[in-house]
Amino acid sequence: MSRHEAFIAAHRFGFGPKPDEIDSIASDPRGWLAEQVTRPQPVPAAMIDLPPVSENVLDWWAAVTTSVAELVKRIQGPYQRVWAREAGSRLHAAITTDSPFHERLVWFWGDHFTVSGAKGVVIGMAGGHEREAIRPHVAGRFADMLRASSEHPGMLFYLDNYRSSGADSSAGYYGRRGVNENLAREILELHTLGVDQGYGQSDVQEFARVLTGWTFARSWQENPGGFRFDAGMHAPGAKTVLGRSFAENGVQEGRDVLMALSRHPATARHMAFKLARHFVADRPPKALVDKLQQRFLETDGDLKELALALIGADEAWTPVLTKIKRPVEYTVAVRRALDDASNIAAVIEALNSFGNLPFMAGSPAGWPDEEAAWLTPDAAVRRARFAQASVRDSFREQPDWRETASQVLGDLLPDADRTALEGLPNETALAALLASPAFQRR
Repeated sequence: MSRHEAFIAAHRFGFGPKPDEIDSIASDPRGWLAEQVTRPQPVPAAMIDLPPVSENVLDWWAAVTTSVAELVKRIQGPYQRVWAREAGSRLHAAITTDSPFHERLVWFWGDHFTVSGAKGVVIGMAGGHEREAIRPHVAGRFADMLRASSEHPGMLFYLDNYRSSGADSSAGYYGRRGVNENLAREILELHTLGVDQGYGQSDVQEFARVLTGWTFARSWQENPGGFRFDAGMHAPGAKTVLGRSFAENGVQEGRDVLMALSRHPATARHMAFKLARHFVADRPPKALVDKLQQRFLETDGDLKELALALIGADEAWTPVLTKIKRPVEYTVAVRRALDDASNIAAVIEALNSFGNLPFMAGSPAGWPDEEAAWLTPDAAVRRARFAQASVRDSFREQPDWRETASQVLGDLLPDADRTALEGLPNETALAALLASPAFQRR
């Protein structure tokens, strides 16, 4: 049973096993997962030399103040290249990591707090937002991650808050811009409470006023390119959000609202449901969601404890893989099975054809997390082609398909599928194995 559970652990909570990995997991699959969130995780080697987003912000602002043509030139040139480096390093880390559950959590929370390069002006900031605001807090507190994301220049640019100012502020008095509601709305609707969870348009408007003045520091100011609270843009006076009055208190006013939202029962329910849906089932067991919600509330949003509650719940260990791997998860799983982290550009090219490029979600809601969005006849053909190309072009000596089947699927591969692979040429059988329905599930 422990070996079967090891395959569940590797596929459901990770990206699928690398060759020979199952043997080391089988002695204690749940302990293998728990260790990944209880011990410090280093920054992946591929990400160490990536530039800070603050550097990109200042260059972006210089282009904005020059001309639209200059901004477009930089978006299509150096910012596009920054995105490619960020995407490539993220994929390389996932393919090579020995802590795939930790990486999956980074991806999950990065998607929850989406910053997307599909909005061209932030294409050079999206990956850095995940590195700087999400990754450091994956085993920390939800409140800290929420604050780090909300204050990050990538999010402030993506949702246009960097220019939001109160009509009754100093900036408003001189006719500079006005209140932008985007960030306030998405924090309430997506990042914390969830849709239709007891707030109205007046709460959005008041929260937006709270967040006026949340912008970035210019080159001559402290922390250039990083977060800055501009008191001259901030709407003065007390504000009421969700029936609670928040007194005028500068930047702390917004941080107090974020803390209140992070501790709200609706936020706990929203996080519990999304986590259970992502890792276990499109329609997760209510008992699992209840357990996760309770753990979130009793630990004040401790994400390490939330992850441990997930892997400790029996409801999360159903013996049949039901979730479809998203294209980005599937491509990583194929490369891990082949132990091949070469030619990441080919992976990115494939993900472009799938419409699932890293840091390119179509909206602030992130990528869809249900089967209907990804399981189509066209997608099945593309997956088969990717498996075939990966086997053909792998830099490693081609393994025997039977050995690979034993190492990456074990008894998860149905007998009928195994019989169908017998008699095929090894390369064909190996590609078909990696394109099989069993391998595409997690």
